[in-house]
Amino acid sequence: MADINSALDAISSAELSPTEHSLLKHFIEEAVELELAAQFIQSVVDQDKNNVENNLRQFKKDWRKLASRLTVVETIYKPLDALVRERDGPYCTMSMFREGNTRPVPTPVESAHGRLLRILETFVSTPNVDRLNTLLSSQIQDNVIPLRNLWLLSPSVHKAFRAGHIEVRKSVDDSEDVDTGTLQLETYKLAYKYPEPLKNLFFGNGLHFSGSLEWFEISTTNPTDLPLPSKFLFGIHRRFTTALHLFSIEDQINRGWPKPKTSILQKLFGSPITIFGRAFHNLWLWVPDSIRLRCYRHLWTIGKWLYGPEEVRWVQRVPFGLYIKRTRGTSWNESNAINMVERYTSIPAPRSVDVVEDSSQRVTFLVMTRLSGESFRRSFHLMSYAERNQFMDDIGKCVTQLRKIPKTTP
Repeated sequence: MADINSALDAISSAELSPTEHSLLKHFIEEAVELELAAQFIQSVVDQDKNNVENNLRQFKKDWRKLASRLTVVETIYKPLDALVRERDGPYCTMSMFREGNTRPVPTPVESAHGRLLRILETFVSTPNVDRLNTLLSSQIQDNVIPLRNLWLLSPSVHKAFRAGHIEVRKSVDDSEDVDTGTLQLETYKLAYKYPEPLKNLFFGNGLHFSGSLEWFEISTTNPTDLPLPSKFLFGIHRRFTTALHLFSIEDQINRGWPKPKTSILQKLFGSPITIFGRAFHNLWLWVPDSIRLRCYRHLWTIGKWLYGPEEVRWVQRVPFGLYIKRTRGTSWNESNAINMVERYTSIPAPRSVDVVEDSSQRVTFLVMTRLSGESFRRSFHLMSYAERNQFMDDIGKCVTQLRKIPKTTP
């Protein structure tokens, strides 16, 4: 345990980015033998005490090269393609999907040599590397063993699985598996990797994966000739998913922050509000509630189609730079609070556009402007340490302004 803590402390002490710290710590925390992985990282650090960061970055480069072996798209020969479709459907393993939009997906970890081999043996252990070589050897002619490395996925799940954005983990309780000799059924769970939760992941039946965890079953009616995918290979792939996911985030950071876009209505309702904006806003509020309510319902549907569902079901981004919040009861207090922030502070906060109540369903729609930029949850992990410190300073200044709002404010 001391070796593990010492290696983790050495990583934390190095002047690296937050993502680099996470990547290197993951190598230790996800390894089969944590002590062995910690000793390996410590040996990297000790190579040159004056160039610890360079040593760790060189290792990270090798680590990425090894992990990227799982992203290689390999050719599936027709006999194997036919067999895996016979076993899995011929539809997606998780649920029904049109055959034309599915493909068998291998989970390869190709043979490595030199430094990469040593890293692989450190991460998954030497016995497991030997087992990998047996299962993945290209010299094997028997179709049964390659089938252990194939399963059928829908396009979006296939892409996410190969890139490490999702992980497949065996059910903790193996006693739930069914194996009668003629039918073998195993239960797995699917989870996305944090941060950067997926927004466009769809199962074979077209349902959107909106949660953080889903369960699914894999089965075969001929375990001898059409065996199920290997639980061992799923386990190896799972250990690499965090690294693959974090490497993709590192690439996103290197591309830089996206340029903010401002819609027409954001300019109209932004601060300061133009004369035209005020006139349009006042005119719109004279429109009967029933018409405005119908308009907001249509905008909600259009927004869900254009931008996808939000992380909470009672809020939806809609066109024209707006958000709509749908709540039970009244939203007037929230609208008044937003107006008060606008009046007494310079905090960049949404502006209240409208509040309309549906008395028949006891639902209130609060319409507000959308600020440019990304949500904190989707951007914090992209920040450098300096940007995170600046963010906290900015939040502190906002809180100071809120505290200065007169307590007698109606």
